[in-house]
Amino acid sequence: MRKFLCMLPLFLIAFAMNAQEVSAVEVNEQTEALQQVYNLSDQQVVEMQKIQERKLRNLASIQNLKEENQDLYYQKLKAIQYNTDISIQRLLNSDQMKIFYERSVDRRQRQAELARKLQDQGATPTEIERALIEME
Repeated sequence: MRKFLCMLPLFLIAFAMNAQEVSAVEVNEQTEALQQVYNLSDQQVVEMQKIQERKLRNLASIQNLKEENQDLYYQKLKAIQYNTDISIQRLLNSDQMKIFYERSVDRRQRQAELARKLQDQGATPTEIERALIEME
């Protein structure tokens, strides 16, 4: 932990220089939250920061599509979420993967509840799919 705290300012400076549109604070917040959930090692924290930075940079790059081409926006948003999940899975060890799978099951249950609720309200399949994608 001591190494991590000593290296954190260097990582933040490096990320700030490389990520023009991505907030280093936001990357750090998301990484810290995931570090607490998965109890990541120092090396995993560094890799998780890269994953979160890439995710936020990709999200920023598609924001203009939200108004221009919603179908493409939601397609790309879903791809970003999927790729982020895959990157996180590759990073985790077997004990951490158990936590990842538990969180995945919980997320799918929340998605199913939301889909049922929206279906009961008469939402179209496209509206339901978009709501589920945005739920992440």
